[in-house]
Amino acid sequence: MTAVDLSAIRAQLAGITPGPWEFVGPDIEQCGEVFGTVIENSVDCGSYCYGGSVKQEVKPEDAAFIAAAPSTVAGLLAVVERVEALASAWEARGEHDMKFSKTIPDEDIAMHLLTEGASMVENARHIRNAIRGNA
Repeated sequence: MTAVDLSAIRAQLAGITPGPWEFVGPDIEQCGEVFGTVIENSVDCGSYCYGGSVKQEVKPEDAAFIAAAPSTVAGLLAVVERVEALASAWEARGEHDMKFSKTIPDEDIAMHLLTEGASMVENARHIRNAIRGNA
């Protein structure tokens, strides 16, 4: 199980240059000056040479964020997958309980089992909607 430190991710995200960012490409030349790989954001930096936007070099916080992106995304994906697995388990248990409730002779127990099973299925639906951004 991969542990994800959400507070560290939030802090890292708070320290980067505001976007949107755009990959401009390797070895960009501007007015005779060659930069390495450049990532540009939409911040208006004023005129440079012929009035174009300045292609800023990546600041250390941005570089650290970019370098951490693969492991950060993998960790967050693992968290989402665990939450989805939990939703699937709740749904399966709820469906089982609702089906099993039909075999219980005691009406009160059967109704309780049916109600709780339906609640688990509904909770699973809410979790999936939250993951998809439909909550």
